Amino acid sequence: MRPAAAPQVPGPKLNSVGQAQRGARPVCGEALRSLGFRQLKSYQNSINLPNFLFEFTSVKVSNNALNFLLAQYRAIFKRAYIKGLASAVLLTAGLAASSTASYAAALTDASKLAESGTITINTGGTNDSVTIHSNSAAISNAWQADLVVASGELSANYIKASGSNAVKLGGADSSGSLVIDLDESIKTGLDSKGLSITGNAETKAAELTIDIKSIDVTRGALKMATGASGSVTVAADTIAVGDSAAKDVTAGTHNGNLVIESTTATYTATLGDASSNITVYSDGLLSLKGSGGDAIVQGKSLTVKNGGLLLVTDGTANKLKPVDLNSNLGSGT
Repeated sequence: MRPAAAPQVPGPKLNSVGQAQRGARPVCGEALRSLGFRQLKSYQNSINLPNFLFEFTSVKVSNNALNFLLAQYRAIFKRAYIKGLASAVLLTAGLAASSTASYAAALTDASKLAESGTITINTGGTNDSVTIHSNSAAISNAWQADLVVASGELSANYIKASGSNAVKLGGADSSGSLVIDLDESIKTGLDSKGLSITGNAETKAAELTIDIKSIDVTRGALKMATGASGSVTVAADTIAVGDSAAKDVTAGTHNGNLVIESTTATYTATLGDASSNITVYSDGLLSLKGSGGDAIVQGKSLTVKNGGLLLVTDGTANKLKPVDLNSNLGSGT
């Protein structure tokens, strides 16, 4: 049976320097510094603290939590009187908060993308990476979230088909978006940081399809590739590469990089669909690399702004289609 709490005995009031008035024994920071944690219980009545604060004496706590609590006692004794339960509640809440660690975790659950709201991938944030794959089962759900990738290597952030399981995210009625916009503190390697979207890297064919409202590769890279097997299609109503507000961009500098790569015959990597409007801004690079299968850009329109670059490399299996695609190069390349 739990022993009854000791009766409360009103203790002496403390003055601004932490001493008890009228000659009573001083209770100050230095005295508390020397106390063991369990010894605090014996001072309960003399300093008039509520009983429940001492329930922590039967629980193992970390040195950090103990030091935090003692520091709070020292601060209170030096500055003010202890006034009832309100002060005790504040102390206890502080202890609980200080002893609860917060850890970032990868976004692994594709169903989170079906929920409205913004999901930010950033080092030190709630989600420090995105690692969605279909190893265990096929994935098929809506994409209503706004996914913002603000940090991370392409190898660390990925959505991929795997095993023999397909991945299908979004659809014609999707209102979600994908934004690649690396933190301004990241100055180098913009073409190797962002998000990769790949087909199956194994021998079993598994397709990956994403169809959402908008894609903006403002700062960083979006790389879509077939892998060893399995086609990849990424479509949106509007697709932008680079920053529409970019000014005075150094020649050859590309803050936004979108790469479409197919290295395996019979499998295709396709950007856009018949309704897509694609724009490459002055600091953007759209690259087709059809060295095995077809690397395809299709849509309603394709516009390359002054300074933007549409690059076709690595083989002849690169296609702009359908044939009525309105390719407006302007002053771009």
